[in-house]
Amino acid sequence: MNVELIDRADDLRKFIEKFSALPFIGIDTEFEKIRTFYPILGAFQVMAGDTAYILDPKGCSLAPFWKALSAYGGTALFFAAEEDIQVIETSGGSLPASCVDLQAAYAWLGYGNSKGLADCVKTFTGVELLKDQTMSDWLRRPLTDDQIRYAAADVEYLEQCWNSMRKILEEKGILEWFLEDCRLQFRPSARDPVSAYEFELEAAHCLTARQQVFLRRLLEYRQDTAERLDIPFAWLMKTKAVLKIVQDGRMNMRRLVRAGMRERAAREYGGDVMRIEKEVSRIPDAQLPARQPSADEVQWKASLNAALGSAADEIVRKYGIGRQRVITKDMEHELVLRTAGLLPEDRTPLLLTGWRRQFFEPACNKVMERVQKGGTGA
Repeated sequence: MNVELIDRADDLRKFIEKFSALPFIGIDTEFEKIRTFYPILGAFQVMAGDTAYILDPKGCSLAPFWKALSAYGGTALFFAAEEDIQVIETSGGSLPASCVDLQAAYAWLGYGNSKGLADCVKTFTGVELLKDQTMSDWLRRPLTDDQIRYAAADVEYLEQCWNSMRKILEEKGILEWFLEDCRLQFRPSARDPVSAYEFELEAAHCLTARQQVFLRRLLEYRQDTAERLDIPFAWLMKTKAVLKIVQDGRMNMRRLVRAGMRERAAREYGGDVMRIEKEVSRIPDAQLPARQPSADEVQWKASLNAALGSAADEIVRKYGIGRQRVITKDMEHELVLRTAGLLPEDRTPLLLTGWRRQFFEPACNKVMERVQKGGTGA
């Protein structure tokens, strides 16, 4: 493998001309996100052909590269892409049309839902990667030889691993299903980030209608403030603290700290939290939205979850897909809420879309038919 550091505009232009014509490129990023809301890019790695290019955003502007990446006509290969996507988007770039997450492919083949790159590379190439620079300072300059070697190794074997995994997925007859999931994973997210946290907090559905309004406004405040000041959520309020504040109520500085806010955060942002609580307390009962019940309050939840689990088990047995990639608790919860009429009409549960629909819609319909006949779905 050749390795080339790109820190000059002329070299970047030549690199862009080369990678744009290739069918595959491997991508990884090194960044820091300890004291900020947005990740700070330290290095951007691209495996193009037989060369690993380490793009240095401190050496030259990557604006021409971001433009070329969005127009790239081949397939970009990632491993554990979630953070890489965020880095690209917050750095001013956008994704090409075709992207694949090899960590997801590895899980689809039954190797586990959160295995690392080193495990995957060893499985398909026999090579053992060194991970000695994981905690390195990627914002410091100049980059060391060890850092450059480490960064290059993270993209060196992506295409080789993908070629092996793609062949297996194709032999199993599930390649198109996997690529469909990749398209969902890499599409620009239209999901409200506040709703995402609200959805994860199952206890939110056990709150009163007024508390649910307080929770929503507090999450919105945290999101807006973290983005505006470019600080981590934890510097304001961790999610557990948000819920504790809403549940306990009657906040003052001491109670905010007891609920889980840091003392400094309580001093700086506590006044806003108490102001929001006061505003919510003044909303007339008649103007409060209807309380959203918990999915656990739905009597037929257990029957539906059992039916979904049976359908998932059959998919795993027949196609050998890792179960965590077939169905998750969030997917189950989302379908329960939708079936109970607790999900927005414009939001279709993932289990009722794409390749999953043929398996999970019949299971859901059978349970609901029994419920409509006057039972609990069992």
